[in-house]
Amino acid sequence: MKSCQALLAVCVCAVLPLHAADLSDLIYTTTDDEVTITRCVSSATGELIIPDTIGGNPVISIGFQAFSNCRDLSSISIPDGATSIEDYAFKGCIRLTSIAIPDSVTSIGIRAFFGCQSLTSISIPDGVTSIGDYSFADCQSLTSITIPDGVTSIGESAFFNCRSLASITIPDSVTSIGDGAFYNCASLTSISIPDSVTSIGDIAFYSCASLTRIMIPDSVTSIGDYAFLDSSSLTSITFQGAAPTVGLNIFLNVSEGATVYVQEQVVASFAAEGSIWEGLTVAIQRAITACGFMNATTFFIEFEPAGTGYRVMSSPTLDFSNAVEVTPTLEPISGEDNRFEFSVSGARNFYRLEPIQ
Repeated sequence: MKSCQALLAVCVCAVLPLHAADLSDLIYTTTDDEVTITRCVSSATGELIIPDTIGGNPVISIGFQAFSNCRDLSSISIPDGATSIEDYAFKGCIRLTSIAIPDSVTSIGIRAFFGCQSLTSISIPDGVTSIGDYSFADCQSLTSITIPDGVTSIGESAFFNCRSLASITIPDSVTSIGDGAFYNCASLTSISIPDSVTSIGDIAFYSCASLTRIMIPDSVTSIGDYAFLDSSSLTSITFQGAAPTVGLNIFLNVSEGATVYVQEQVVASFAAEGSIWEGLTVAIQRAITACGFMNATTFFIEFEPAGTGYRVMSSPTLDFSNAVEVTPTLEPISGEDNRFEFSVSGARNFYRLEPIQ
């Protein structure tokens, strides 16, 4: 009986946390009166609040691989005043569900959160200017993320294999989307690329199986190899400018019958209406030529060239990722029609035409 009791005690202790994480779990260095966290002990569990100061000196950095062996931490709070999260800082923290990053942080290193498979959301501070290569790769539970104004580049494979990522907002400051940036983001249904972007890298949206449509602004001058390969639900691609320089098989294995919509004045750069460009059927994108109030409750939109196959979308902001379709009282029903009419509320809205999926 005594031996059974002893065995039971050992088993119970084995499944309970040894202790909550605290300062004693951290290893750090102090240089010029500033502290960098360099390591945490592997037995650290639960929630960890990193103090603002250690030994009277401010914590300014989360160092290289600092938490990469702390697989049992569930929550981490980085102190105000910290300015950098270095390469691999939280790589492999598989039980980390939340992390608080203060506004003082300006840089997030390569693979900083690689493989944080339980992390569901994260807020990137406004001061961050670049998203490093593989920063959030393999964060398979991450459902949404907002990239702040000021970020100019999204690094290689930054969100690779974020399979639960359903939406993402890219600010107007971003000029490049790196190779494989959204590779295998299988839940991503739509994405808005701002006018500031000039290049989309190789395999940038490879295997985005839920992506149904995408709009390419006229600022984009190059699209890399296999950029949309195996995005099997993609049916509609709209180019707002002339055809950019494109790589190999950029739309290979997209939805059968997918269409590329282009403006009439640049259709020649894509071949001709009804022809095939990069495996897609070329169609003319309608342009709004007139709009306004008919009376206090009815709005109209006219467009050219006339024809069917479009709808009007409404949004209170210029972010159309969550836009809604208006219900027209008059809409194009033949190739000669070029007018929508619909009821409006007193709220301010923005409207655009987009192809019917």
